[in-house]
Amino acid sequence: MINTKKFLQILWILGSGLIVIACNTKVKEPSTNIFAGLHYAPTIFDNPIIKYDTQDPTNKVGDIIYTADPAAMTADNRVYLYTGHDEQALGVKDYRMYDYRLWTSTDMISSENKGIVLRYSDFPWARGDKKTGNA
Repeated sequence: MINTKKFLQILWILGSGLIVIACNTKVKEPSTNIFAGLHYAPTIFDNPIIKYDTQDPTNKVGDIIYTADPAAMTADNRVYLYTGHDEQALGVKDYRMYDYRLWTSTDMISSENKGIVLRYSDFPWARGDKKTGNA
Protein backbone atom coordinates (compact mmCIF):
# COMPACT_ATOMS: atom_id res chain seq x y z
CA MET A 1 0.00 0.00 0.00
CA ILE A 2 1.32 3.48 -0.93
CA ASN A 3 1.56 6.16 1.72
CA THR A 4 -0.42 9.07 0.18
CA LYS A 5 1.42 11.77 2.12
CA LYS A 6 4.85 10.43 1.08
CA PHE A 7 3.69 10.06 -2.53
CA LEU A 8 2.49 13.68 -2.66
CA GLN A 9 5.79 14.90 -1.14
CA ILE A 10 7.80 13.05 -3.79
CA LEU A 11 5.51 14.34 -6.53
CA TRP A 12 5.90 17.90 -5.21
CA ILE A 13 9.71 17.63 -5.19
CA LEU A 14 9.85 16.21 -8.73
CA GLY A 15 7.45 18.85 -10.06
CA SER A 16 9.39 21.66 -8.40
CA GLY A 17 12.61 20.34 -9.89
CA LEU A 18 11.13 20.31 -13.39
CA ILE A 19 9.89 23.89 -12.97
CA VAL A 20 13.33 25.08 -11.83
CA ILE A 21 15.00 23.36 -14.79
CA ALA A 22 12.48 24.80 -17.27
CA CYS A 23 12.79 28.34 -15.88
CA ASN A 24 16.58 28.30 -15.97
CA THR A 25 16.86 27.28 -19.61
CA LYS A 26 18.49 30.09 -21.60
CA VAL A 27 17.56 30.73 -25.20
CA LYS A 28 20.71 31.18 -27.26
CA GLU A 29 20.66 34.02 -29.76
CA PRO A 30 21.71 33.07 -33.26
CA SER A 31 25.35 33.86 -33.95
CA THR A 32 24.49 35.02 -37.47
CA ASN A 33 22.48 38.01 -36.23
CA ILE A 34 24.09 40.89 -38.14
CA PHE A 35 22.01 43.40 -36.17
CA ALA A 36 23.23 42.32 -32.71
CA GLY A 37 24.06 45.39 -30.65
CA LEU A 38 22.36 47.79 -33.09
CA HIS A 39 19.19 49.58 -32.11
CA TYR A 40 16.76 49.66 -34.99
CA ALA A 41 12.99 49.76 -34.79
CA PRO A 42 11.49 46.47 -35.96
CA THR A 43 9.94 46.45 -39.42
CA ILE A 44 7.69 43.46 -38.75
CA PHE A 45 5.37 43.18 -35.78
CA ASP A 46 2.20 41.42 -34.79
CA ASN A 47 -0.14 44.09 -33.45
CA PRO A 48 -3.48 42.80 -34.76
CA ILE A 49 -5.41 46.03 -34.14
CA ILE A 50 -3.27 49.04 -35.06
CA LYS A 51 -0.58 48.36 -37.67
CA TYR A 52 -0.27 51.47 -39.79
CA ASP A 53 -0.72 55.22 -39.47
CA THR A 54 -3.45 55.28 -42.13
CA GLN A 55 -7.16 56.07 -42.12
CA ASP A 56 -7.91 52.31 -41.73
CA PRO A 57 -4.87 51.15 -39.70
CA THR A 58 -5.89 47.49 -39.69
CA ASN A 59 -6.46 46.99 -43.40
CA LYS A 60 -4.73 49.81 -45.30
CA VAL A 61 -0.93 49.62 -45.56
CA GLY A 62 1.09 52.74 -44.79
CA ASP A 63 3.74 53.97 -42.38
CA ILE A 64 4.23 51.67 -39.40
CA ILE A 65 3.03 53.17 -36.12
CA TYR A 66 4.00 52.03 -32.64
CA THR A 67 1.24 52.32 -30.07
CA ALA A 68 1.48 51.61 -26.37
CA ASP A 69 -0.58 51.39 -23.19
CA PRO A 70 -4.05 51.20 -24.78
CA ALA A 71 -7.17 52.26 -22.91
CA ALA A 72 -10.46 51.10 -24.41
CA MET A 73 -13.89 52.59 -23.84
CA THR A 74 -17.24 51.76 -25.41
CA ALA A 75 -20.30 53.91 -26.12
CA ASP A 76 -23.18 53.53 -28.56
CA ASN A 77 -21.81 50.29 -30.06
CA ARG A 78 -18.44 51.88 -30.83
CA VAL A 79 -15.06 51.06 -29.31
CA TYR A 80 -12.74 53.99 -28.60
CA LEU A 81 -9.10 52.97 -28.23
CA TYR A 82 -6.75 55.58 -26.82
CA THR A 83 -3.04 54.80 -27.19
CA GLY A 84 0.30 56.40 -26.67
CA HIS A 85 2.32 56.88 -29.85
CA ASP A 86 5.93 55.76 -29.43
CA GLU A 87 8.76 56.88 -31.68
CA GLN A 88 12.28 55.52 -31.42
CA ALA A 89 14.73 58.20 -30.36
CA LEU A 90 17.76 58.35 -32.63
CA GLY A 91 21.05 57.07 -31.26
CA VAL A 92 19.62 55.53 -28.07
CA LYS A 93 17.64 52.43 -27.04
CA ASP A 94 14.70 54.39 -25.68
CA TYR A 95 11.46 55.53 -27.20
CA ARG A 96 9.87 58.95 -26.94
CA MET A 97 6.21 59.87 -26.92
CA TYR A 98 4.98 63.22 -28.19
CA ASP A 99 1.27 62.44 -28.49
CA TYR A 100 -1.71 60.22 -27.79
CA ARG A 101 -3.87 58.81 -30.58
CA LEU A 102 -7.52 57.75 -30.87
CA TRP A 103 -8.79 54.80 -32.92
CA THR A 104 -12.45 53.77 -33.23
CA SER A 105 -14.27 50.67 -34.44
CA THR A 106 -17.86 49.52 -34.76
CA ASP A 107 -17.10 45.92 -35.77
CA MET A 108 -13.66 45.11 -34.28
CA ILE A 109 -12.53 44.14 -37.79
CA SER A 110 -11.65 47.54 -39.16
CA SER A 111 -10.61 50.65 -37.27
CA GLU A 112 -10.68 54.34 -38.04
CA ASN A 113 -7.74 56.60 -37.24
CA LYS A 114 -9.03 59.73 -35.48
CA GLY A 115 -5.52 61.13 -35.16
CA ILE A 116 -3.85 63.00 -32.32
CA VAL A 117 -6.07 63.84 -29.35
CA LEU A 118 -3.37 65.06 -26.91
CA ARG A 119 0.21 66.30 -27.27
CA TYR A 120 3.02 66.60 -24.76
CA SER A 121 2.60 70.38 -25.01
CA ASP A 122 -0.88 70.01 -23.45
CA PHE A 123 0.84 69.20 -20.14
CA PRO A 124 2.89 71.96 -18.48
CA TRP A 125 5.26 69.43 -16.89
CA ALA A 126 6.05 67.43 -20.06
CA ARG A 127 9.17 67.96 -22.16
CA GLY A 128 9.66 67.51 -25.87
CA ASP A 129 12.89 67.72 -27.85
CA LYS A 130 14.83 65.44 -30.22
CA LYS A 131 15.67 62.97 -27.45
CA THR A 132 12.76 63.42 -25.04
CA GLY A 133 9.05 63.26 -25.61
CA ASN A 134 7.36 62.40 -22.37
CA ALA A 135 3.69 62.84 -22.99
